[in-house]
Amino acid sequence: MATTRKTLWYQRQSVQPKPMTCYNLKIVPLFLEALYLAPTATLLAALKKATGFSVLMIGHNFGISDLTNGLRKDMSANSVFKAFPLGAICLAHLPTEN
Repeated sequence: MATTRKTLWYQRQSVQPKPMTCYNLKIVPLFLEALYLAPTATLLAALKKATGFSVLMIGHNFGISDLTNGLRKDMSANSVFKAFPLGAICLAHLPTEN
């Protein structure tokens, strides 16, 4: 079974990963089925609702690449980034309202 389908299967079985600590930071993983192959608007809404000092969002194209391209201030002509290849990562410091 492919990893993404396995993850979705576990999530549908109400199996959520247990909270963990890494470098003295409490990490609370959460799988949201609504984000699986989600469009940009859904991903952005989930990101806006997220709490915590840091948030990690893992997603699929085309939603995740469209989201990251929309969040960039510098809209360079780098076509490699626009394609958001496998294994790509985007680190962003976004303003919060707290």
